[in-house]
Amino acid sequence: MNFLWLTKDDWTLVGAIIAGVTGIVSFTWQWRDRNDSIFVRCGSLHPSIDQYNSLYVVNTGKHAVQLLDYGFILTTGKLMSLPWHWESKGLILDPAYGYTSGERIILPQGNFEAGIEYRGSIVGVWAKTATQRRPRLAFSYDTPLWRQTWLTVLHFLRPVYS
Repeated sequence: MNFLWLTKDDWTLVGAIIAGVTGIVSFTWQWRDRNDSIFVRCGSLHPSIDQYNSLYVVNTGKHAVQLLDYGFILTTGKLMSLPWHWESKGLILDPAYGYTSGERIILPQGNFEAGIEYRGSIVGVWAKTATQRRPRLAFSYDTPLWRQTWLTVLHFLRPVYS
């Protein structure tokens, strides 16, 4: 290819455009890295044969995060907080009713797991870090898509706790 038709000013303009795009992309990546990034899922991280309903949280960010609250999404659509449940019921001392694994300050690529023996029906799980305004939701595989959409919109507008 022959680029002799481009003048020195044209090459300067091309270089400035490339530098500008690169700067914007770099700034966007740095801005996104500042936010807490967690991965929440139903079930246990490790295979087990226990009777607990479990959830796990993985820190996918580049800095440590503090897990503020976590729990289950009930069939009524309300968010049940496990720390509040354990404090109000006093069951945290008896390992037959619930468990936690890991620290609430999660290091990068670290995880936290919690479970409880709950007799009601659960459609999903949620977790929230100290800097997030809204909980991060995850649904079980058998929750219908319409219910997932409805609960996501509901809790995005205003989270409803039990």
